[in-house]
Amino acid sequence: MPRPQILTYVDAGASDWTACLMRTIGHQLHASTYEIRAVMADEIRHDTTLFDGAVLFVMPGAPTFPTVQC
Repeated sequence: MPRPQILTYVDAGASDWTACLMRTIGHQLHASTYEIRAVMADEIRHDTTLFDGAVLFVMPGAPTFPTVQC
């Protein structure tokens, strides 16, 4: 059985801190419980089943005042 997915948008307009965000989410969860997956805008527009196994969709915006270093 596939694991539930956490999808994170990583295409145009996403924050440069997206990789840090994905690592932070991954460190807070049991590694074998969820699949953390990066998705692009084209997938969102065209893959009608993309969100079927998703439990969370993260769409980070551009940072105004980045304060965290990874």
